[in-house]
Amino acid sequence: MQREHSRRGFSIYVFSFYPAFQHYQKVVLEVDFSGSLWALIQQHSRIGLHRNHPHSNLRTIYLHSRQCTIHSVSVASHPTDFVHHDPLAQISISNPQDYHTFPELKRKIYSALAEGDEGELSIAIPKEVSLRQTGHANHSLVNGHLSKALLPIPLHPVPNSCPLWFHIDFSLRNPVDGIQFVLPTDSYPYRVPHVYTMPSSPDAARSWVPCVDNLWEKCTWEFEFVVPRYLEEPDPGQRGESGDFEESQESIPTVVVCSGDLVEQACDPPVLTSVQHVAFAAGPFHVHPIPTELTSEDTSGISQPLMHAFCLPGHEAMLHSSISSLRSAMNFYSTEFGSYPFGSYKVVAVDEMPVQRFDSSTLSIITVDLLHGEDSIEQVLETRQALSHALACQWMGINIQQKTWSDTWLVNGLALYITGLFVRKLLGNNEYRYRLKRDMQRVVEWDNGSMPPICQPQHNDPPDSMTLPFVNLKAPLVLHILDRRLGKSGTSLGLPRVLPKIFLSAMSGELQNNALSTHSFLRTCRKVSGIDLRSFAEQWIYGSGCPAFGFSASFNRKKMAVEITMRQDSPAYKALEHNEVSKLLHKPVPFFESLKGQMTVRIHEADGTPHEQVLDIRSSFKRFEVPFNTRYKRIRRNTKRYLARQAAAQAAAEGDAEAAEAMGLIDMGFGLEIWEKEKERENWKVADWTEEDEQAMPGATYEWIRMDADFEWIAAIAFEQPDFMWVSQLQRDRDVVAQLEAVNALAKQSTAIVSSTFTKTVLVSNYYYRIRCEAAMALVHCAIRKLDFLGLFHLFKLFLRYCYDPEDPNQDLFAHTYVPKPNDFSDLAEYFVRKSLVHAISQVRFENGKTPSVVRQFLVDQLRYNDNTANPYSDAFYICTMISAVACATVSIAPPERGELLREEVRSDHTTEDANLMKQAIDEVSRYRSMDRLIPSPKNVVTTAVLEFYLILTTANLIPNDLWVFFPLTRYAIMVVYSTSSDCLPVKPIILKFVSLPSMAKWYTPAIMRYVLAIMANDPSRVVQRYVARSACQSLALLVSMGEMKNSIKDTESLLIEEDGSLPEQSKEAKKSEVDMMIAGYTFVLGNHENEAIGLEEKVTLRDYEGRVYVREALLN
Repeated sequence: MQREHSRRGFSIYVFSFYPAFQHYQKVVLEVDFSGSLWALIQQHSRIGLHRNHPHSNLRTIYLHSRQCTIHSVSVASHPTDFVHHDPLAQISISNPQDYHTFPELKRKIYSALAEGDEGELSIAIPKEVSLRQTGHANHSLVNGHLSKALLPIPLHPVPNSCPLWFHIDFSLRNPVDGIQFVLPTDSYPYRVPHVYTMPSSPDAARSWVPCVDNLWEKCTWEFEFVVPRYLEEPDPGQRGESGDFEESQESIPTVVVCSGDLVEQACDPPVLTSVQHVAFAAGPFHVHPIPTELTSEDTSGISQPLMHAFCLPGHEAMLHSSISSLRSAMNFYSTEFGSYPFGSYKVVAVDEMPVQRFDSSTLSIITVDLLHGEDSIEQVLETRQALSHALACQWMGINIQQKTWSDTWLVNGLALYITGLFVRKLLGNNEYRYRLKRDMQRVVEWDNGSMPPICQPQHNDPPDSMTLPFVNLKAPLVLHILDRRLGKSGTSLGLPRVLPKIFLSAMSGELQNNALSTHSFLRTCRKVSGIDLRSFAEQWIYGSGCPAFGFSASFNRKKMAVEITMRQDSPAYKALEHNEVSKLLHKPVPFFESLKGQMTVRIHEADGTPHEQVLDIRSSFKRFEVPFNTRYKRIRRNTKRYLARQAAAQAAAEGDAEAAEAMGLIDMGFGLEIWEKEKERENWKVADWTEEDEQAMPGATYEWIRMDADFEWIAAIAFEQPDFMWVSQLQRDRDVVAQLEAVNALAKQSTAIVSSTFTKTVLVSNYYYRIRCEAAMALVHCAIRKLDFLGLFHLFKLFLRYCYDPEDPNQDLFAHTYVPKPNDFSDLAEYFVRKSLVHAISQVRFENGKTPSVVRQFLVDQLRYNDNTANPYSDAFYICTMISAVACATVSIAPPERGELLREEVRSDHTTEDANLMKQAIDEVSRYRSMDRLIPSPKNVVTTAVLEFYLILTTANLIPNDLWVFFPLTRYAIMVVYSTSSDCLPVKPIILKFVSLPSMAKWYTPAIMRYVLAIMANDPSRVVQRYVARSACQSLALLVSMGEMKNSIKDTESLLIEEDGSLPEQSKEAKKSEVDMMIAGYTFVLGNHENEAIGLEEKVTLRDYEGRVYVREALLN
């Protein structure tokens, strides 16, 4: 695609009013907000091109233009002939009602996309226009237009070039791709009319403007918009003295937000921009200027870029709280990575956005779902992450882009990497490192042989939509470990020194076309650090898979060294070892060798002093000897030193300041005063070490060992050490990653001391709240009969802090009624810990998979007595957590017997007590459903949780299948009620998703099927259409897997008991399965729609003969 201009025989070369730029396009758009279902757009384009080859027979120019109506075209003021042919609009198949013709449709789409790649609009060059190079001449404006005789000449003439100017008039009605009109209808009368561009497909730009739709073809742009001043009809009685209408204070003027800088406020020359990075939005937006910040670094007096945020009426309050961190992000990026490459930045929140956001030059269009109020908690973290990433994409992704499609990992990874650095400043280093560790664990689970390398130079295709999330997850982690290894070279500070050089070269013009390649990036890293990165690139960039390490350690007293045994495996290579084709495509790495063979091992002495050693990893198995000589020994529990420490702890707990100070010198970890009292230890059932542990602990020379302490590997590391060492690591290591590793290791050991350790971790507020949540979830592993459900006791004891104390101090917690105190979420750490406790309690199970009745009663009581009247924060997500926990606790996790979940079968172990508890749960959940209908929660999350609750219980065959729980909520009147709130999202697509899921019994009966298909074909909301269509397609596979539908006759044969060796005649005569009939029903209903060729919405990966991939969404018209 990068060499497309070579195939055409010409490339864009346009001359603007700014002599320094050589590419210019002016677009005049008239947007009609008449309230109808169609809109009119007009454009006036003047494009200059030059030939790369001196062919005098070049008489036709091809541009990309889809779903537009071209009215006239002129070249150099001469009217000319043109042919506009959209191959996708002319597709037809032999029998739209037969789904077996899908291969025919697929072949025709292949051909149409290949034909459209050359250009749907062909323009003939008139004979009056000469294709010869013009000389230098001054240019001027004649009646606002450039005169043909006085065409501007580029600052640096290009050989064999000739300027050509085009003038194209076109209109656009009823667009289905590239641009979204949101208008009020009878179904949605409360919609605010607005319009915006959207990335519904990779080549969506050609759908709203004739252009050369290529990421690497750039030009400068000038936009003029003609829109109504107000979208409301003025009152005839408000005419002024001059006869004009006076402005009403309630009327909101129409605002247009577009990529680029406002000419009234900025006079800088425009920046070369691809058409795929151009966007606009128009509507009655509320404008919120983002004020500048005066920091200590602003002593130079450098002006900060203009920043504005826009939202629809009714969202003003949420807009202010949602964009509060944008200015801080701008200052951070500008300080660390160079000045902002553009003159301004805008954020626009719109409705009906199919994706979370769309990043373009100086403009980010986001969905209103990202907005939140001041009482939100969870949404704040997601919004700040999304907006800071959107701003980072202006540096890396918009201003600097990938040189080839295979370099997409680098651009996306760098944008996410610098976003993570800002998150570290905004939320702290603990949050940053915790997210890194979690992302690494996800990559290790994902990259097991099923994923390709993040960079495939042999592929000239856009990344597949199925692998792009994996690339975006692994790429910033690869850059992180690259930064760690560059920082140890001795001559480099890592990527913080490399990235400013790249951004500076883009600003100065040294980076050609601002296109960054993997090769040039690695070359820059090599120049800065002096390290050869070829082996690193082959393993982590051009190869796939992650290593799996197994370590064990023992102390050799004769050699005074710690002997560490290392074994490395490659799960991805083992999975593809006998598949030569997959090995060739995915390139799994059989052995990972670190840069300079480094893996840092940190051995901690008894006083906490760390000793670091570097392991040289050059083979898959090796035994290392790490010298270790310490002056300290572990404290015996029966020694005078231990008794003195216990006495000091007791005195410190009673208020002795000197003893507390002395205790601080002894205890380097996270202390808990109440547990130093013997009575409190009895109340909490705190367990002590056994005699065997006490005998083993003094023999250990070191406290604990950490492998890969510097975070230099994306790997699964299994390390064996005694449980008391993991406890020491959890209680004394300040690194949040070390604490997380200790929690994960101790969770595999269900002992009383582990349960007590996790309980202490939850209680100590000095731990990061993420670690406290992990410890709460790990207590589930100790809630087993072997320990008399000690873990469940500790969970109840921990949650009792949020409830009223029992009257009897010796009250049995397994028989207590937990009445929570009024909610107070001002301490956010305690809020997240409380949610984790609720979730953990719901996970406790007996050996038969059932949840204890005391747990189910506890969860019902939390729903019943929840009080949020005096809480300044919303409890919507907390309620969702409790509803989800109730649903989880109600369903047994024991694997069902064959046919047990069929609706004809009845559970034999469902007792009267179970039925009573389930009835209480259903009553409470129904109450919250009614409350959410009267006072909607943000984005209707409570209603969504309620629907999931009914779905889970219906799937488990615990309640009758009642579709009327779902269908009444899909009525338009109900949707209007839900959508009138400014902070609510219509729940119709969510409800219809549940309706189309397989657990809804025979939902594919004709009446229900016609209703669902009518929504897919005729609903005025494109989001609803896509959501329901996607769910319907997914439900086919689920229906088959659950036995609701028979895939073929062979499946029926396997269930028959053959007595005579023959099948019934009626089964032999059956030629169509239920799946066939259902798909046929889809194609029959959708085939009668306007666009017969494209029925169900699905993402189809299409490749033409040149190997180019087009990921197209087949959209309903």
